[in-house]
Amino acid sequence: MEQDITESAHFFKLWAWFEKHKKQVAWGAAGVAGAGAVVGIMIWSHQEKETRAGQALSSALVTRAFSRTESPEAILSVATTYAGTQAGAQALLLGAGELFAGGKPVEAQAQFERFLREYPSHPFAAQANLGLAASIAAGGKLDEAATAYKSLVDRFPNANTAPQARFALAGIYQSQGKLEAALRLFEEVAGADLSGTLGSEAGMRAHELQMKLGPIVAANSSTPAVGSATNGAAPKAN
Repeated sequence: MEQDITESAHFFKLWAWFEKHKKQVAWGAAGVAGAGAVVGIMIWSHQEKETRAGQALSSALVTRAFSRTESPEAILSVATTYAGTQAGAQALLLGAGELFAGGKPVEAQAQFERFLREYPSHPFAAQANLGLAASIAAGGKLDEAATAYKSLVDRFPNANTAPQARFALAGIYQSQGKLEAALRLFEEVAGADLSGTLGSEAGMRAHELQMKLGPIVAANSSTPAVGSATNGAAPKAN
């Protein structure tokens, strides 16, 4: 009985407080509800935009597949209209790639730079950096391209683009007469991609450079000569 009286006293005290502050409580509740509604609308709006962006990109890709033209304008239009969405980012990267494949490295470079500016933390940032470096190289700016490739390797050493970047950088070094630096990179690619086409090509290029650089460098090289075999036997003492 005493417990019931205590609980009733607490209830009446709470009710009295509510009656005294009901206007503030009402405004507070309205504020919380309003904030919740705004957040809900923002989430819904974002999801709707993502959905529309995905549909627009799919439509552009289907049209592109059946079109006789190879203009990336429709895909890049999706990138502009739906900037900030995942589909918009993918459209921008695809459009840049199509420009590069279409022999327009300057235009492709601009779009790859745009991608990295608008989506610096995107999971495809490494791919965009590779496209950027390749576009610069295709434009004939080999020193600048070498810097871009090296930056990619340094920033994304374990990305799936790293072997391609190392191989391309090695090719630039070789063309510039930096044969030892090129050899090291070709060896890295060959060692990382032992069974792949890129690794095989890198191994052959490394072997050619070993022959050019002489027996001392070849002896210190970590890449065995293509077609050579070792039996692991220790040399006999005289």
